[in-house]
Amino acid sequence: MRLLLSVLMLSVMIVSVSSGTPYVDPEQLQLEFEQRMLSVEIGPQDFSGQRDTRSVADSVLTVEYLQLLDWLTTMQELEPGLNYGGQHEGETTTWNVIQTDNTQEALRDWSHYARITGDLERYQVNVDAAWVYILNFPAYLEEGGGNPNYYRVHNCGWAVVAAKEYTEAYGENETYLAYADSCARYLDQWRLSLNGALNPLAQSFGAGALHTYALWRENAEWEAAAEEIATGVKQWIEADPNRLNYNETWAMSAGTAMWGVITALFLDDPAAGQAWLPTYLPYMDTYSGPGSWNNSWTVWYGFAWNRAHQVLETQETLDNAIEVADYILLEAERDDDAGVPGTEGGNYHLDDQSWTSAYQVWYELEQLIHYQPLGEDAVAVGIAGLQESWPLIQGVEISLLAQIANGGLLPSYPDQMLASLVFTAPGHSSTVNRSEEHTSELQSH
Repeated sequence: MRLLLSVLMLSVMIVSVSSGTPYVDPEQLQLEFEQRMLSVEIGPQDFSGQRDTRSVADSVLTVEYLQLLDWLTTMQELEPGLNYGGQHEGETTTWNVIQTDNTQEALRDWSHYARITGDLERYQVNVDAAWVYILNFPAYLEEGGGNPNYYRVHNCGWAVVAAKEYTEAYGENETYLAYADSCARYLDQWRLSLNGALNPLAQSFGAGALHTYALWRENAEWEAAAEEIATGVKQWIEADPNRLNYNETWAMSAGTAMWGVITALFLDDPAAGQAWLPTYLPYMDTYSGPGSWNNSWTVWYGFAWNRAHQVLETQETLDNAIEVADYILLEAERDDDAGVPGTEGGNYHLDDQSWTSAYQVWYELEQLIHYQPLGEDAVAVGIAGLQESWPLIQGVEISLLAQIANGGLLPSYPDQMLASLVFTAPGHSSTVNRSEEHTSELQSH
Protein backbone atom coordinates (compact mmCIF):
# COMPACT_ATOMS: atom_id res chain seq x y z
CA MET A 1 0.00 0.00 0.00
CA ARG A 2 1.46 3.34 -1.01
CA LEU A 3 1.42 6.08 1.59
CA LEU A 4 1.41 9.81 1.04
CA LEU A 5 2.67 11.32 4.27
CA SER A 6 3.75 14.73 5.42
CA VAL A 7 6.86 15.32 7.51
CA LEU A 8 4.91 18.07 9.22
CA MET A 9 3.42 15.60 11.65
CA LEU A 10 0.07 16.27 13.30
CA SER A 11 -0.07 16.10 17.06
CA VAL A 12 -1.96 13.13 18.43
CA MET A 13 -5.29 14.30 19.78
CA ILE A 14 -7.37 12.37 22.25
CA VAL A 15 -11.08 12.78 22.75
CA SER A 16 -12.79 12.53 26.10
CA VAL A 17 -16.00 13.01 27.89
CA SER A 18 -17.22 12.97 31.48
CA SER A 19 -19.76 13.20 34.30
CA GLY A 20 -22.18 10.54 35.33
CA THR A 21 -25.92 10.64 34.73
CA PRO A 22 -27.65 8.96 37.66
CA TYR A 23 -31.30 9.71 38.30
CA VAL A 24 -31.76 12.87 40.35
CA ASP A 25 -35.03 13.91 41.94
CA PRO A 26 -36.76 16.47 39.66
CA GLU A 27 -37.38 18.84 42.56
CA GLN A 28 -33.66 18.89 43.36
CA LEU A 29 -32.82 19.49 39.69
CA GLN A 30 -35.31 22.35 39.53
CA LEU A 31 -33.77 23.92 42.65
CA GLU A 32 -30.28 23.65 41.16
CA PHE A 33 -31.55 25.15 37.92
CA GLU A 34 -33.12 28.12 39.72
CA GLN A 35 -29.94 28.74 41.71
CA ARG A 36 -27.90 28.63 38.51
CA MET A 37 -30.26 31.13 36.91
CA LEU A 38 -29.33 33.68 39.56
CA SER A 39 -25.73 33.73 38.34
CA VAL A 40 -26.06 33.20 34.57
CA GLU A 41 -26.84 36.08 32.27
CA ILE A 42 -29.73 35.39 29.92
CA GLY A 43 -28.66 35.49 26.29
CA PRO A 44 -26.72 33.26 23.89
CA GLN A 45 -23.19 32.46 25.02
CA ASP A 46 -20.30 31.66 22.71
CA PHE A 47 -16.71 30.54 23.17
CA SER A 48 -15.14 33.98 23.69
CA GLY A 49 -12.06 33.44 25.81
CA GLN A 50 -12.70 29.70 26.18
CA ARG A 51 -10.37 28.30 23.52
CA ASP A 52 -6.70 28.22 22.70
CA THR A 53 -5.20 28.01 19.23
CA ARG A 54 -6.02 24.36 18.47
CA SER A 55 -8.82 23.48 16.06
CA VAL A 56 -10.54 20.58 14.36
CA ALA A 57 -8.16 21.10 11.44
CA ASP A 58 -5.31 20.02 13.72
CA SER A 59 -6.89 16.62 14.39
CA VAL A 60 -7.33 13.46 12.40
CA LEU A 61 -10.96 12.98 13.38
CA THR A 62 -11.11 9.31 12.47
CA VAL A 63 -8.17 8.65 14.78
CA GLU A 64 -9.93 10.58 17.56
CA TYR A 65 -13.08 8.59 16.83
CA LEU A 66 -11.39 5.19 17.13
CA GLN A 67 -9.45 6.19 20.25
CA LEU A 68 -12.66 7.22 21.95
CA LEU A 69 -14.53 4.07 20.93
CA ASP A 70 -11.64 2.03 22.31
CA TRP A 71 -11.62 4.07 25.52
CA LEU A 72 -15.30 3.25 26.05
CA THR A 73 -14.39 -0.45 26.20
CA THR A 74 -12.24 0.25 29.27
CA MET A 75 -15.36 1.51 31.05
CA GLN A 76 -17.34 -1.70 30.53
CA GLU A 77 -17.74 -4.27 33.30
CA LEU A 78 -16.67 -7.64 31.89
CA GLU A 79 -16.22 -9.54 35.15
CA PRO A 80 -18.90 -12.22 35.70
CA GLY A 81 -21.70 -11.04 37.93
CA LEU A 82 -24.90 -9.04 38.09
CA ASN A 83 -23.36 -6.03 36.34
CA TYR A 84 -21.72 -7.98 33.52
CA GLY A 85 -21.81 -5.93 30.30
CA GLY A 86 -22.82 -2.70 32.01
CA GLN A 87 -21.02 0.58 31.48
CA HIS A 88 -19.36 2.38 34.39
CA GLU A 89 -20.30 6.04 34.46
CA GLY A 90 -16.96 7.58 35.34
CA GLU A 91 -13.33 6.81 36.05
CA THR A 92 -13.32 7.58 39.77
CA THR A 93 -16.22 9.18 41.64
CA THR A 94 -18.90 7.42 39.58
CA TRP A 95 -17.05 4.17 38.82
CA ASN A 96 -19.42 2.20 41.05
CA VAL A 97 -22.46 3.50 39.16
CA ILE A 98 -23.46 1.17 36.30
CA GLN A 99 -26.70 1.89 34.51
CA THR A 100 -28.62 1.14 31.36
CA ASP A 101 -28.39 4.54 29.71
CA ASN A 102 -24.57 4.50 29.75
CA THR A 103 -24.58 0.96 28.38
CA GLN A 104 -26.98 1.75 25.55
CA GLU A 105 -24.98 4.84 24.60
CA ALA A 106 -21.80 2.80 24.16
CA LEU A 107 -23.70 0.03 22.37
CA ARG A 108 -25.11 2.54 19.92
CA ASP A 109 -21.65 3.96 19.15
CA TRP A 110 -19.91 0.59 18.77
CA SER A 111 -22.73 -0.63 16.53
CA HIS A 112 -22.58 2.46 14.34
CA TYR A 113 -18.88 1.87 13.80
CA ALA A 114 -19.62 -1.71 12.77
CA ARG A 115 -22.32 -0.57 10.38
CA ILE A 116 -20.34 2.09 8.53
CA THR A 117 -17.10 0.10 8.31
CA GLY A 118 -18.32 -3.47 7.97
CA ASP A 119 -15.89 -4.42 10.75
CA LEU A 120 -18.17 -6.52 12.94
CA GLU A 121 -15.42 -8.04 15.08
CA ARG A 122 -13.66 -5.08 16.67
CA TYR A 123 -16.33 -4.48 19.33
CA GLN A 124 -18.27 -7.75 19.05
CA VAL A 125 -17.45 -8.87 22.61
CA ASN A 126 -18.46 -5.48 24.01
CA VAL A 127 -21.67 -5.33 22.00
CA ASP A 128 -22.79 -8.82 23.07
CA ALA A 129 -21.97 -8.11 26.72
CA ALA A 130 -23.88 -4.82 26.63
CA TRP A 131 -27.02 -6.60 25.49
CA VAL A 132 -26.77 -8.97 28.48
CA TYR A 133 -26.85 -6.05 30.90
CA ILE A 134 -29.56 -4.13 29.01
CA LEU A 135 -31.98 -7.06 28.94
CA ASN A 136 -31.41 -7.60 32.66
CA PHE A 137 -32.15 -3.93 33.38
CA PRO A 138 -34.54 -2.61 30.71
CA ALA A 139 -34.75 1.14 30.15
CA TYR A 140 -38.47 1.42 30.92
CA LEU A 141 -37.89 0.03 34.42
CA GLU A 142 -34.86 2.15 35.32
CA GLU A 143 -34.83 3.95 38.64
CA GLY A 144 -36.90 7.05 39.26
CA GLY A 145 -40.18 7.94 40.87
CA GLY A 146 -43.50 7.96 39.08
CA ASN A 147 -44.46 6.71 35.67
CA PRO A 148 -43.52 8.28 33.39
CA ASN A 149 -40.36 10.06 34.45
CA TYR A 150 -37.64 11.92 32.60
CA TYR A 151 -35.04 9.22 33.28
CA ARG A 152 -37.02 6.44 31.67
CA VAL A 153 -37.89 8.62 28.68
CA HIS A 154 -34.20 9.42 28.25
CA ASN A 155 -33.22 5.76 28.59
CA CYS A 156 -35.89 4.50 26.20
CA GLY A 157 -34.71 7.03 23.62
CA TRP A 158 -31.22 5.54 23.80
CA ALA A 159 -32.68 2.02 23.61
CA VAL A 160 -34.35 2.54 20.25
CA VAL A 161 -31.42 4.27 18.53
CA ALA A 162 -29.03 1.62 19.86
CA ALA A 163 -31.21 -1.22 18.62
CA LYS A 164 -31.53 0.40 15.20
CA GLU A 165 -27.76 0.73 14.80
CA TYR A 166 -27.16 -2.78 16.08
CA THR A 167 -29.68 -4.36 13.70
CA GLU A 168 -28.35 -2.48 10.69
CA ALA A 169 -24.85 -3.68 11.50
CA TYR A 170 -25.30 -7.22 12.80
CA GLY A 171 -28.71 -8.28 11.48
CA GLU A 172 -32.07 -8.90 13.11
CA ASN A 173 -32.33 -10.42 16.56
CA GLU A 174 -35.95 -10.93 17.60
CA THR A 175 -35.19 -10.53 21.30
CA TYR A 176 -33.39 -7.22 20.85
CA LEU A 177 -36.05 -5.83 18.51
CA ALA A 178 -38.82 -6.86 20.90
CA TYR A 179 -37.02 -4.98 23.65
CA ALA A 180 -36.63 -1.87 21.49
CA ASP A 181 -40.29 -2.04 20.47
CA SER A 182 -41.23 -2.09 24.16
CA CYS A 183 -39.19 1.07 24.68
CA ALA A 184 -40.83 2.67 21.64
CA ARG A 185 -44.25 1.87 23.10
CA TYR A 186 -43.21 3.53 26.35
CA LEU A 187 -42.25 6.69 24.46
CA ASP A 188 -45.52 6.53 22.50
CA GLN A 189 -47.85 5.95 25.43
CA TRP A 190 -46.41 8.22 28.11
CA ARG A 191 -45.99 11.99 28.06
CA LEU A 192 -43.94 14.23 30.31
CA SER A 193 -45.43 17.53 31.32
CA LEU A 194 -43.58 20.48 29.80
CA ASN A 195 -43.08 22.04 33.21
CA GLY A 196 -39.80 22.73 34.92
CA ALA A 197 -36.32 22.85 33.43
CA LEU A 198 -35.70 19.21 32.50
CA ASN A 199 -38.90 17.58 31.26
CA PRO A 200 -39.07 19.47 27.93
CA LEU A 201 -35.47 18.47 27.19
CA ALA A 202 -35.98 14.77 27.95
CA GLN A 203 -39.29 14.80 26.11
CA SER A 204 -37.64 16.26 23.02
CA PHE A 205 -34.85 13.68 23.01
CA GLY A 206 -37.48 10.96 23.28
CA ALA A 207 -39.39 12.48 20.36
CA GLY A 208 -36.33 12.66 18.11
CA ALA A 209 -35.24 9.12 18.98
CA LEU A 210 -38.75 7.72 18.55
CA HIS A 211 -39.18 9.45 15.18
CA THR A 212 -35.89 8.00 13.97
CA TYR A 213 -36.92 4.52 15.07
CA ALA A 214 -40.50 4.83 13.79
CA LEU A 215 -39.35 5.68 10.27
CA TRP A 216 -36.94 2.76 10.33
CA ARG A 217 -39.61 0.36 11.64
CA GLU A 218 -42.20 1.88 9.27
CA ASN A 219 -44.62 2.45 12.15
CA ALA A 220 -46.96 5.32 11.37
CA GLU A 221 -48.43 5.39 14.89
CA TRP A 222 -45.04 5.95 16.51
CA GLU A 223 -44.11 8.48 13.86
CA ALA A 224 -47.26 10.50 14.56
CA ALA A 225 -46.63 10.33 18.31
CA ALA A 226 -43.08 11.61 17.89
CA GLU A 227 -44.27 14.52 15.76
CA GLU A 228 -46.99 15.36 18.29
CA ILE A 229 -44.47 15.41 21.14
CA ALA A 230 -41.96 17.48 19.16
CA THR A 231 -44.68 19.96 18.20
CA GLY A 232 -45.37 20.51 21.89
CA VAL A 233 -41.67 21.22 22.53
CA LYS A 234 -41.60 23.52 19.50
CA GLN A 235 -44.49 25.50 20.99
CA TRP A 236 -42.67 25.56 24.34
CA ILE A 237 -39.69 27.20 22.58
CA GLU A 238 -41.91 29.67 20.73
CA ALA A 239 -43.52 30.75 24.01
CA ASP A 240 -40.12 31.94 25.30
CA PRO A 241 -37.18 31.64 22.86
CA ASN A 242 -34.75 32.48 25.67
CA ARG A 243 -35.32 28.92 26.83
CA LEU A 244 -32.76 28.07 24.15
CA ASN A 245 -29.93 29.86 25.94
CA TYR A 246 -30.30 29.36 29.66
CA ASN A 247 -31.93 25.96 30.10
CA GLU A 248 -29.17 23.60 31.20
CA THR A 249 -29.70 20.87 33.76
CA TRP A 250 -28.78 17.27 34.55
CA ALA A 251 -27.08 15.85 31.41
CA MET A 252 -29.06 17.97 28.96
CA SER A 253 -29.31 21.50 27.65
CA ALA A 254 -31.59 23.54 25.43
CA GLY A 255 -29.63 22.01 22.56
CA THR A 256 -31.44 18.76 23.40
CA ALA A 257 -34.80 20.48 22.90
CA MET A 258 -33.71 21.91 19.55
CA TRP A 259 -32.26 18.58 18.40
CA GLY A 260 -35.53 16.75 19.01
CA VAL A 261 -37.63 19.36 17.22
CA ILE A 262 -35.38 19.35 14.15
CA THR A 263 -35.09 15.55 14.08
CA ALA A 264 -38.81 14.84 14.41
CA LEU A 265 -40.24 17.74 12.41
CA PHE A 266 -37.72 19.13 9.94
CA LEU A 267 -35.40 16.41 8.62
CA ASP A 268 -38.27 15.08 6.52
CA ASP A 269 -39.66 18.57 5.85
CA PRO A 270 -36.64 20.84 5.34
CA ALA A 271 -38.79 23.64 3.90
CA ALA A 272 -40.61 23.93 7.23
CA GLY A 273 -37.27 23.98 9.03
CA GLN A 274 -35.90 26.61 6.68
CA ALA A 275 -38.88 28.79 7.53
CA TRP A 276 -38.74 28.27 11.33
CA LEU A 277 -35.09 27.88 12.27
CA PRO A 278 -33.78 31.33 11.22
CA THR A 279 -36.12 32.91 13.77
CA TYR A 280 -35.18 30.72 16.73
CA LEU A 281 -31.63 29.47 16.17
CA PRO A 282 -30.07 32.89 16.97
CA TYR A 283 -31.25 32.44 20.55
CA MET A 284 -29.34 29.17 21.02
CA ASP A 285 -25.93 28.89 22.66
CA THR A 286 -22.81 27.24 21.35
CA TYR A 287 -21.35 27.11 24.87
CA SER A 288 -23.17 26.51 28.13
CA GLY A 289 -21.03 28.65 30.38
CA PRO A 290 -19.72 27.43 33.76
CA GLY A 291 -21.55 24.88 35.83
CA SER A 292 -21.55 21.27 36.96
CA TRP A 293 -21.50 18.87 33.98
CA ASN A 294 -21.27 21.79 31.56
CA ASN A 295 -19.28 19.80 28.99
CA SER A 296 -22.30 17.57 28.45
CA TRP A 297 -24.52 20.64 28.08
CA THR A 298 -22.14 22.10 25.51
CA VAL A 299 -21.85 18.94 23.43
CA TRP A 300 -25.66 18.88 23.21
CA TYR A 301 -25.53 22.36 21.69
CA GLY A 302 -23.06 20.97 19.18
CA PHE A 303 -25.45 18.19 18.20
CA ALA A 304 -28.24 20.73 17.72
CA TRP A 305 -26.02 22.85 15.45
CA ASN A 306 -25.10 19.73 13.50
CA ARG A 307 -28.79 18.88 13.07
CA ALA A 308 -29.55 22.44 12.02
CA HIS A 309 -26.79 22.19 9.44
CA GLN A 310 -28.51 19.18 7.89
CA VAL A 311 -31.52 21.40 7.20
CA LEU A 312 -30.01 24.82 6.50
CA GLU A 313 -26.54 23.90 5.19
CA THR A 314 -25.17 27.34 6.09
CA GLN A 315 -21.62 28.25 7.00
CA GLU A 316 -22.84 29.52 10.38
CA THR A 317 -24.42 26.23 11.39
CA LEU A 318 -21.30 24.30 10.41
CA ASP A 319 -18.99 26.81 12.11
CA ASN A 320 -20.92 26.57 15.37
CA ALA A 321 -20.81 22.78 15.29
CA ILE A 322 -17.06 22.95 14.74
CA GLU A 323 -16.72 25.45 17.61
CA VAL A 324 -18.14 22.83 19.95
CA ALA A 325 -15.91 20.10 18.52
CA ASP A 326 -12.85 22.32 19.00
CA TYR A 327 -13.77 22.95 22.62
CA ILE A 328 -14.44 19.30 23.46
CA LEU A 329 -11.22 18.17 21.77
CA LEU A 330 -9.36 20.67 23.94
CA GLU A 331 -11.10 19.32 27.04
CA ALA A 332 -10.02 15.82 26.01
CA GLU A 333 -6.38 16.92 26.02
CA ARG A 334 -6.45 17.52 29.75
CA ASP A 335 -5.13 14.03 30.43
CA ASP A 336 -3.51 11.20 28.49
CA ASP A 337 -6.50 8.98 27.83
CA ALA A 338 -9.35 9.37 25.36
CA GLY A 339 -12.16 10.29 27.75
CA VAL A 340 -13.84 13.69 28.08
CA PRO A 341 -14.57 15.19 31.51
CA GLY A 342 -18.15 16.09 32.28
CA THR A 343 -17.18 19.43 33.76
CA GLU A 344 -14.78 22.01 32.38
CA GLY A 345 -11.40 22.81 33.93
CA GLY A 346 -9.98 22.17 37.38
CA ASN A 347 -9.23 18.55 38.28
CA TYR A 348 -12.32 17.23 36.56
CA HIS A 349 -10.15 15.69 33.84
CA LEU A 350 -9.20 13.01 36.37
CA ASP A 351 -12.78 11.74 36.29
CA ASP A 352 -13.69 11.27 32.63
CA GLN A 353 -17.20 9.99 32.09
CA SER A 354 -18.43 7.29 29.74
CA TRP A 355 -21.71 9.01 28.92
CA THR A 356 -20.26 12.37 27.89
CA SER A 357 -17.68 10.48 25.85
CA ALA A 358 -20.41 8.50 24.11
CA TYR A 359 -22.18 11.81 23.41
CA GLN A 360 -19.03 13.14 21.76
CA VAL A 361 -18.78 10.12 19.48
CA TRP A 362 -22.29 10.54 18.04
CA TYR A 363 -23.00 14.25 18.47
CA GLU A 364 -19.75 15.65 17.11
CA LEU A 365 -17.15 13.25 15.70
CA GLU A 366 -19.50 11.13 13.61
CA GLN A 367 -21.22 14.20 12.22
CA LEU A 368 -18.03 15.96 11.15
CA ILE A 369 -16.53 12.77 9.71
CA HIS A 370 -19.63 12.24 7.59
CA TYR A 371 -19.55 15.86 6.35
CA GLN A 372 -16.00 15.62 5.03
CA PRO A 373 -14.10 13.25 2.73
CA LEU A 374 -11.91 10.85 4.69
CA GLY A 375 -8.80 11.22 2.52
CA GLU A 376 -5.87 8.82 2.72
CA ASP A 377 -6.13 5.76 4.98
CA ALA A 378 -2.61 6.24 6.31
CA VAL A 379 -1.73 9.48 8.05
CA ALA A 380 1.17 10.68 10.17
CA VAL A 381 -0.03 11.64 13.63
CA GLY A 382 3.19 12.26 15.52
CA ILE A 383 6.94 11.85 15.82
CA ALA A 384 7.97 9.14 18.28
CA GLY A 385 11.71 9.54 17.85
CA LEU A 386 13.99 12.11 16.23
CA GLN A 387 17.78 12.10 16.41
CA GLU A 388 19.23 15.24 17.89
CA SER A 389 21.32 16.57 15.03
CA TRP A 390 20.66 20.28 14.63
CA PRO A 391 20.85 22.32 12.52
CA LEU A 392 19.51 20.30 9.57
CA ILE A 393 22.04 20.25 6.76
CA GLN A 394 20.88 20.12 3.17
CA GLY A 395 21.63 16.77 1.54
CA VAL A 396 22.34 14.97 4.83
CA GLU A 397 20.05 12.05 5.62
CA ILE A 398 17.94 12.38 8.79
CA SER A 399 16.29 9.43 10.54
CA LEU A 400 13.19 9.61 12.65
CA LEU A 401 10.52 7.32 14.05
CA ALA A 402 6.97 8.37 13.19
CA GLN A 403 3.55 7.24 14.34
CA ILE A 404 1.36 6.24 11.41
CA ALA A 405 -2.36 5.84 11.98
CA ASN A 406 -5.42 4.79 10.05
CA GLY A 407 -7.00 8.03 8.88
CA GLY A 408 -9.86 6.20 7.19
CA LEU A 409 -12.49 3.91 8.65
CA LEU A 410 -11.71 0.71 6.77
CA PRO A 411 -10.22 -1.99 9.00
CA SER A 412 -7.68 -3.04 6.39
CA TYR A 413 -4.88 -0.85 7.75
CA PRO A 414 -3.50 -0.90 11.32
CA ASP A 415 -4.92 1.68 13.71
CA GLN A 416 -1.46 2.71 14.72
CA MET A 417 2.09 1.60 14.00
CA LEU A 418 5.63 2.91 14.01
CA ALA A 419 7.57 3.58 10.84
CA SER A 420 11.27 4.36 10.37
CA LEU A 421 11.57 7.31 7.99
CA VAL A 422 14.63 8.65 6.23
CA PHE A 423 14.56 12.01 4.45
CA THR A 424 16.93 14.77 3.47
CA ALA A 425 16.50 18.50 3.94
CA PRO A 426 14.88 20.43 2.34
CA GLY A 427 12.57 17.47 1.66
CA HIS A 428 13.36 14.91 -1.00
CA SER A 429 11.33 11.72 -1.42
CA SER A 430 12.74 8.73 0.42
CA THR A 431 11.70 5.23 1.45
CA VAL A 432 9.68 4.33 4.50
CA ASN A 433 10.65 1.09 6.22
CA ARG A 434 7.75 -0.22 8.25
CA SER A 435 7.88 -2.77 11.04
CA GLU A 436 5.94 -5.09 8.71
CA GLU A 437 6.85 -6.61 5.35
CA HIS A 438 5.83 -3.63 3.23
CA THR A 439 7.90 -0.76 1.87
CA SER A 440 6.23 2.50 0.89
CA GLU A 441 7.22 5.86 -0.47
CA LEU A 442 7.38 9.01 1.59
CA GLN A 443 6.92 12.39 0.04
CA SER A 444 7.99 15.09 2.45
CA HIS A 445 7.01 18.73 2.23
